[in-house]
Amino acid sequence: MITLDEAKVFLLIANTDNDALISALIPAVQAQIISATESLFIADKGKLTASTISFAAATREISDSKSGFNTAKLGESSFVAVEGSVSNDGLFRGDTVVAGKITLEGTQVLKDEDAGEKVTISQAIIPEDIKRLAADMVGQGLKVASAGIASERLGDYAVPYASNYADSFPVTFQNRIAPYRKLARD
Repeated sequence: MITLDEAKVFLLIANTDNDALISALIPAVQAQIISATESLFIADKGKLTASTISFAAATREISDSKSGFNTAKLGESSFVAVEGSVSNDGLFRGDTVVAGKITLEGTQVLKDEDAGEKVTISQAIIPEDIKRLAADMVGQGLKVASAGIASERLGDYAVPYASNYADSFPVTFQNRIAPYRKLARD
């Protein structure tokens, strides 16, 4: 959804002190946004459904033995959505896309999976608002990770803080996600 560099630009972070933590927060944020919106941000075009698609964990590659990726024009976006696989459904950022192979960027994780089931690979386009929200959620995660305070009390007044990352998102984040939620279908 966003890269380490994009998150740091949005959050105005120039140093590398928290790169490992930011990199660890990005997949969690992505999973929360996908769960909250019930969307992989699939574009109207750039889709391939085939039973010839396989996944290789060691090389972080999604392969199509019939070389259909170019035909589906998945190279127009660096993001692809995977649906219908046994173990690899989700949103991924491609580093390179060629006719028979998509190599994923960075440390994204795939599980080994042979071709066989019909899998759909779609072009995904992440709205700028969602990228900014993802960065803000990463920033909130940095605050929670560095806070170390569970609550404060002064006389009869007590303020509890979120005890974990998922509970730490302000209502404003939920409001920013709302326009992107899929409507329930009957």
